Amino acid sequence: MFLDYLNLIKRSILNRKLRSFLTILGIVIGAIVIVSIISVGQGMNDAINQLVSSVGSDRIFVSPGGISLGPAGSSLTNTKFSNKDVEVISKAEGVEYAVPLITKSAKVNFEGQNKYANIFGTPVDSKSLDIFKNIEFYKVSQGRTITSQDKFKANIGSNLANNFFKKKINIGDTLEINGKKVEVVGIIKNSGSPIHNNLIRMPLDSAREILNEPELISMVLVKVKLGYDPAKVAENIKKDLRKYRNVERGKEDFTVQITKNLIEGFKSVLLAAQIVLIGVAIISILVGGIGITNTMFTSVSERTKEIGIMKAVGATNLQIITIFLLEAGILGTIGGSIGVIIGSIIAELVEIFAATKGITLLKTSVSLELILATLILSFLSGIIAGLIPAIKASKLNPVEAIRHE
Repeated sequence: MFLDYLNLIKRSILNRKLRSFLTILGIVIGAIVIVSIISVGQGMNDAINQLVSSVGSDRIFVSPGGISLGPAGSSLTNTKFSNKDVEVISKAEGVEYAVPLITKSAKVNFEGQNKYANIFGTPVDSKSLDIFKNIEFYKVSQGRTITSQDKFKANIGSNLANNFFKKKINIGDTLEINGKKVEVVGIIKNSGSPIHNNLIRMPLDSAREILNEPELISMVLVKVKLGYDPAKVAENIKKDLRKYRNVERGKEDFTVQITKNLIEGFKSVLLAAQIVLIGVAIISILVGGIGITNTMFTSVSERTKEIGIMKAVGATNLQIITIFLLEAGILGTIGGSIGVIIGSIIAELVEIFAATKGITLLKTSVSLELILATLILSFLSGIIAGLIPAIKASKLNPVEAIRHE
């Protein structure tokens, strides 16, 4: 019996190929958006977790004014930090030590070609190097890391070394930064972050001299003492800085961020974007459902005589409803299947494109659960859309239906 139903449905769909395609188009678009957005979103979530976890949960970022997501938390603000601010931060309860960082764009010349790149200055004493050693985007894949013995020597990002200039930069090559010659002693491991793959890292004193910024502090990186809660230490830092800078609570001219807050900030923005786009996808599927409803009403009208014959030879109302509901559900499932395939391809293309831009952390994932959920949603959309036409078909009078022309 079920195979008979499927044969009837197959014949109906194939006899109306163009109409069937146009009917499922809305479902296809909705499924594409759902699969591509959720898979890319999951990949971005995983990338954020991996990137921030590589920094460590025992790190706190303190910056003057607002904080950005750049390599050193630089921000467009007139507020500045001084060495005294770093001292106040380092003495806060729960702080093991605090490291000042600077970042600023500068003109870089290599083999006669001029470009601008971010210069990233970090202290190179043993304590400072310890705070960086486990951070993925500070590790060196070629050459060696900069040390306290280096002056005007640098580690450079992998993309800057290989793709930034026309000619590849090798260990031992010399860059000219703001007129100063700087030797490349190491290539930083590809971190998947375009920001860190394109920077030039050098000792803090050398960076300050080259940038002509003897007092600049873009950000302070704090390591929390073992056994202390980073959130409580962050509050201690805020309290001490408010007292030193003579500012009231809520009117701080500095920003203190823990790793957890950075993750939540990233994810809240990502989630908001996903919700909006998935809302668009659901609307598209609803529009597709309306298309299925219209098609099924037309199908009932065109097949009135056929329905009358089926009822005359013994088909029950439930069997008529089942046939039309199955047809609507199959139309929805076909649309969902096409959408899953195209959405998966789009997600894969996004990952490939990200890799070409040096964002290797972004790995999209089309899970079996996502595929099944999309197909079930598409099937149910078809079933719901076909319910009223199916009921209408079941209520046709067989005598009148047979006479219908």
